[in-house]
Amino acid sequence: MLSSKDVSWLTEELIATIEAMGGEANLKVVGMMVADFRVFPKHQLKEALHRVRMEGTSRITPKVLLDQLDAINGRLGADEAFALVLKAKDETQTVVWTDEVAQAWAAVYSMVQSKDQVGARMAFKQAYERIAQDARAQLKRPEPAFSLGTDPELRRVAITQAHEQGRLPLALALDALEGVAQFDAQKNTFVALGYTPSPLALPAPSNDGGLSHLVTNKPTVSGILPANVVEHIKKAREAAAKSAARTKRRQQAMKRLERMKFAKRQREIGAAVQQHLNQQQKGTEQ
Repeated sequence: MLSSKDVSWLTEELIATIEAMGGEANLKVVGMMVADFRVFPKHQLKEALHRVRMEGTSRITPKVLLDQLDAINGRLGADEAFALVLKAKDETQTVVWTDEVAQAWAAVYSMVQSKDQVGARMAFKQAYERIAQDARAQLKRPEPAFSLGTDPELRRVAITQAHEQGRLPLALALDALEGVAQFDAQKNTFVALGYTPSPLALPAPSNDGGLSHLVTNKPTVSGILPANVVEHIKKAREAAAKSAARTKRRQQAMKRLERMKFAKRQREIGAAVQQHLNQQQKGTEQ
């Protein structure tokens, strides 16, 4: 839950993001979004809004922001999750997924194993979206999980890739590869059992103290500038300094005006947020 200070921060960030994407901030809409998303941690909201600005091609909506928050938390989309489920049908394959995907897979296991792939996909998506929605409402992050296949080498490759991509912590990766592979600290990867890591090779010392790879090519400057050139440079610098000072004063004046406008808008949106929260509370009491 965001503090009152962070609620103000979120209000400012939403306004800036909406306008950066070519939209116009509506007080009621911003107030509603602040009230809905204040339950998420600030660092996740900051990253999600950054992604929206960098990746978004349309206006920001609650679903757009929620999709980015899901991605940050490692929550897969329904179609991506079903693709992993189809891969898990092959008993030789090791699949790294989440506990939410595993729960949905268990719920529709018999249908996935049948030939009716269209029905299986629909049933899986319904189960998965329900599980993800319940977890999202409880602010629960999806936990990494895996389905181990029978092929040891495929298992090593899948687990190694998932660990390197940050989808599987080292402790879980070691559990998954027990009896199959070991962790090579020198290479920072997993190698099949029976592999003997080679000693770490050090570069041979050079006779020049290790500076042979450095090349210096500094241009030399000589001579004295004529007096008229020196005076011209001096006048140009003075003119540039005066122009910079005028520009700085104009910018400061504009910033003061923008701060006054933004403070007024923030007060209005704050009132809209409070109104939306009051409406939510009344609905809950009824």
